[in-house]
Amino acid sequence: MEGEISPSNRLAIRGPNGVWNEHVLPVTALEAAEQRVGVPEVLLISLTHPVAPVLRWDAEKFRDALLKHPRDERMIRSLTEYLAGWRDHGEEVGDRTGNQRILFRDEHGRWYAASIGPLRGIDNMISVFGI
Repeated sequence: MEGEISPSNRLAIRGPNGVWNEHVLPVTALEAAEQRVGVPEVLLISLTHPVAPVLRWDAEKFRDALLKHPRDERMIRSLTEYLAGWRDHGEEVGDRTGNQRILFRDEHGRWYAASIGPLRGIDNMISVFGI
């Protein structure tokens, strides 16, 4: 498969339609396919629960993140690049047990949290927000 290879994950390849790993992860009607997120290889190795090298964004969850956090739109739409600078991660608790939270900063030093977890049987981006 030829295409743009993510600088932080050689297993994440942007295909001819601009979608990460479209050659192995079929596009579904329920996702925001152009917003798929490549997870950095170092983070993949470090996470408590293994996840795929590319995660889908459920279309509804993606819209919710943009509506709830409009000032973070640029970061939300460029999450693959921002996750390359992740600082810490851990498992969420309570009613979110099974989700993993990843902490990272933007170029202005603002902290963010990204949540990933199972949705419809596979791991997805759940939410991203500034903290």
